Amino acid sequence: MRAAHLPMNVWWVAVAVGLVVDLAFWLPLRPPGKARLKAGVSAVTGLAFLVGAGVVGGYPPQAMVPGCAAFLLLAPLSVVGHRTVIKRFALEYAESGRAAVGAKVPVALMAQVVVVLPAAAGAAVWLVEDAARSV
Repeated sequence: MRAAHLPMNVWWVAVAVGLVVDLAFWLPLRPPGKARLKAGVSAVTGLAFLVGAGVVGGYPPQAMVPGCAAFLLLAPLSVVGHRTVIKRFALEYAESGRAAVGAKVPVALMAQVVVVLPAAAGAAVWLVEDAARSV
């Protein structure tokens, strides 16, 4: 199915659901305080940046909506199943103010990120291109 075959209000619902899923996934992994506020604000500003970059690149704003939905829904999949590792890294960073030297990242986590994030980017680009052709 092509992105253009779905009505735009379906894509807006996907963005709203994706934003809720994204925040519900990432916020508990952050230590309380400014880190959680930054994580919440970064999701919204990231969407604004994606739409702005698309408009500067010559795409209509409504063509960027499917790509934003793809990123919001697929980005948490890049680390799903590794919440304890991510939380531990976030807490270590909050305590010391820098990343732990010599911290080992599990190979499964690295492999998952390397596979899922490019897939999310590819899906987003495909959806934006498809939506732009239909506008």
